[in-house]
Amino acid sequence: MTTSFLKNKKGTSLLEVIVYLAIFSAFSTIIVNSLLISMQLYKEARTNREFAEQGSLVMERISRSVRGASAVNVASSTLSTSPGVLVLTNGTSTTMFDVNSGALRLTENGAVSGNLTAGRISVSSLIFYYYNATSTSVKTDIQLTDNVSGRSESFSTTNILRNAY
Repeated sequence: MTTSFLKNKKGTSLLEVIVYLAIFSAFSTIIVNSLLISMQLYKEARTNREFAEQGSLVMERISRSVRGASAVNVASSTLSTSPGVLVLTNGTSTTMFDVNSGALRLTENGAVSGNLTAGRISVSSLIFYYYNATSTSVKTDIQLTDNVSGRSESFSTTNILRNAY
């Protein structure tokens, strides 16, 4: 009985093994490429999120400070050049924005409150423009750079000081 069982058993031919390996290689290549594309898309989405979060945080904080200020201390500010420094006054309190080691730093009443940018994102350009015509306003141009990919995004806003219109 065992001899007839062994006679009916057939092995795989070399051609079948090559076909199976070719099919396996094709599926493996497709799966690996899909994973690499997914990882690249995740990195791009993460960078976009970082730019959006930090850009909107920075612009909102500067806008809020400018709108709440009563004057710009032009003598202490560095205007129309990068890296800019903006010193705002409101009564006896002062607020200063400047760049320190690639991070946008906030200083209130002479004490450093902290950095508004952090992590992968650094400030590559910060320019404040002061306009004092019919109303007093400050235009802010900032360029943020991703330290990992080197990609940059620019943000801009113009705000009118309190009681300046």
